[in-house]
Amino acid sequence: MWDVVSLKCTFRKTGDENLLELWDQVYQLASTIIFRHEEDSLVWQFSSNGIYSVPSLYKVINFIGIQPVLISGIRDIKSPKSPVTRDNLSKTSQVEDRNCLFCKEEESVNHLFIGCVVAQQLWVTLSKVIDAQLGGSLDSIGKF
Repeated sequence: MWDVVSLKCTFRKTGDENLLELWDQVYQLASTIIFRHEEDSLVWQFSSNGIYSVPSLYKVINFIGIQPVLISGIRDIKSPKSPVTRDNLSKTSQVEDRNCLFCKEEESVNHLFIGCVVAQQLWVTLSKVIDAQLGGSLDSIGKF
């Protein structure tokens, strides 16, 4: 088929129209290939420079080629020792009003995530969105 100058295609038998259309697609694709008189070389597709290295293989094996993002930033986040709720803030006198902004009951971790009417509605809506039952009443979820 290739005589070092061009593609030469001949057939002894004729095919149906679908086969000829597929062959035309292959022929069009093959016509875009540029041949050079350079030596072939291997290219490692999992590194930016195309050269194989053990670390690049390690990344492929462990992350399937996916690079973790902002891992160092996540490790450096300073989180509070206790949840930032109004009852905890009032212990250090950073807030005077200990009541929930939504329902005016005393705010605690348990109240914020389970006891508040807004939190309960959120759990009901979330269970509908993910098509799952919360399993009994909200009291069965547990206390924080």
